[in-house]
Amino acid sequence: MSGGMRVAAALLILLAPFGEGGRSPGILLTLQILALLFATPATAGWLRSRPGPDHADDGPVRLVRWLTGLFLLLAAVAALSAAYPFAAGLALLDLGCAAALFLAALAAPVTGSDLAWLRGATVLSTTLQALLTIERWAGYGAKEAGHGFLNPNHLAAFLALGTLLCAAAAAESWRAVGGRRRAALAGAGALLHIAAAVPLASRGGFLGLGAGLLALAAARWGRWDGRTRRLAAAGGILLAVLAAVVLTLRFERGWDPHAFRRLSIWRASLSMLSERPLLGFGPGMFRHEAPRYNFPLEGPIRFERQFASAHDALLTTAVETGLPAALAIGAAFALTVCILMPGAGPHRGVRQSFGAVLLALGTQALVDDLQERPALIFIAALLAGGGCAALRRRLAAAEAPGRWRAAAAFAAAGCLFWGAMLMPYLAHRDALAARQAGPAGLSLMRRAARRDPLQPEYRHDLAMAAINSGPPDPDRYAEAMNDLLEARRLKPIDARFALLLGRVETRAGGTLFADRGAAQRAIGFYREAVRLAPLDCRLRLELARALIGLGRLPEALESIREAVRLEPSFLRAGLEETALLLALGRVAEARQALARGAARRAALAGFRPETAYARELVADAPDLRGRLETALSGGRPGVAPPPAQGGGEQGALAPEPQQDAGRSQGEQDGGEQIAPEDERQIP
Repeated sequence: MSGGMRVAAALLILLAPFGEGGRSPGILLTLQILALLFATPATAGWLRSRPGPDHADDGPVRLVRWLTGLFLLLAAVAALSAAYPFAAGLALLDLGCAAALFLAALAAPVTGSDLAWLRGATVLSTTLQALLTIERWAGYGAKEAGHGFLNPNHLAAFLALGTLLCAAAAAESWRAVGGRRRAALAGAGALLHIAAAVPLASRGGFLGLGAGLLALAAARWGRWDGRTRRLAAAGGILLAVLAAVVLTLRFERGWDPHAFRRLSIWRASLSMLSERPLLGFGPGMFRHEAPRYNFPLEGPIRFERQFASAHDALLTTAVETGLPAALAIGAAFALTVCILMPGAGPHRGVRQSFGAVLLALGTQALVDDLQERPALIFIAALLAGGGCAALRRRLAAAEAPGRWRAAAAFAAAGCLFWGAMLMPYLAHRDALAARQAGPAGLSLMRRAARRDPLQPEYRHDLAMAAINSGPPDPDRYAEAMNDLLEARRLKPIDARFALLLGRVETRAGGTLFADRGAAQRAIGFYREAVRLAPLDCRLRLELARALIGLGRLPEALESIREAVRLEPSFLRAGLEETALLLALGRVAEARQALARGAARRAALAGFRPETAYARELVADAPDLRGRLETALSGGRPGVAPPPAQGGGEQGALAPEPQQDAGRSQGEQDGGEQIAPEDERQIP
């Protein structure tokens, strides 16, 4: 590797674990820039050279390269067919950065010092995170120890990298002349990483670490003497005992209220895969599509929790990019491990440690979505590419008259940086400043929408600013409708925008213009929202209220009953069902509905909702309930709920936005980037 590539790789490895494992916008932008700086010189050099008769390439390494390229091609095709192209493009950019790091490292001339440089930078990075984890553990307790990555399982996977690299270095130095001191230092580093992993109590982390250590031991068992074998076996037994004790304490203390729901998540994910097995839903689309496939949980609130990933990296990849693409990248990964682990070839010890690292990550990825953290996939790509490159028979390549092609590569990298990285990030910064400034930040939000015209959340915020800036008038109505329609076009699978369009039509359309068709258009928007989020009972209640406004009471009753069927503890819906039955003159059924509501309130006594969704469902409406009880006790039917104007009991126009995990590119839509994890997500 050139000196510049070394520096870029080291900076990337050191910075990647910060900012939620590389997911925060500023850190992710920095990592993408470093990936460009690392990959562009290698690409330009490849374009300026041509393989001659003196250039040979190993078959397995070449196959890995082609499988990686095939995966990227299939992922790009899947992104083109995604229902939410913006999120798919952002996820594709992350995949492209990881692939670029791998292919650039594979194409570079790698020496033993380059491998040592990669290993040293990785150990330094993981050691720093281990120390920070222990500090958080000591200061704030075990539950806060993994806060740096948000998900403690992902941090455990990162610490496993350092554990395996230190353990391999200790095994290498143990038998070397004068190497006992280096072995002791490396062993102490491995113990430090294991100590930091203890408060994380990650089942997948211990599983992956155990797989990596077993692979290292199997690869070197034949070269160890009896004493070394006994030490290795004793260390493995102690680690297994430690893992058993830590995990037992974890479950006894109730750290994981959703410990046994992976099977349900896997079943739901397989149903998603069966719907689109060839191309999938598109990269990064799992969390956007998953709410339609949610499953009920035991307890008073059936759909209080959502899942945003399959908790299996290969299954998530298959759902997003299709089964052929998942098989291609899975085969490339497995082949890379097989290339790195054998004992023959140069730089055997370092290569085997890289192979053990990949095996550990791959094992844990069977039960965790490790690809969500750029720190893991970017560093793994560098180690895999560097390790495989050290095995290639690389002779001098003939120079080709390819200066124009090299210049084109640099120009393409510049365009990619400007359009896909820098401008969306600047738009994200503008949007944050606009939200903090309140009404005074409207110009900043408009600039954010200009800088990133594909981001629907900026259009949503502009629409809300128009609606909340004063009483409805034609200009505000038109501005809000235009922005919401554009947001809906950019993200057609989001029920929020259809719901808001329905609310705007209900509140302003018919009132401002005496438009009799506004109510019917609102019904269409509400039905669209229900179709997009069929398991959200609140949308069905709003649809029922709009139908009541048109006098379509039987349809409204059917919608309310479907809401109650989805969530029997939806107290407000039960009361409105009672009122609607009274309005229809079905007094006996109204009494039964009111009695069911009373039984539900009694069953909810002592229940403490944990999410805003649950709080909304179990909220009582004592005024309405009192009127209904009075009407039913006196046998006087005719009480009906007034047609609500949307937004639940408080009549709020905008629902609470479901933020996607953020992206450095400024994605605020709740997809995979810069927002805290959704409170309803199953961990």
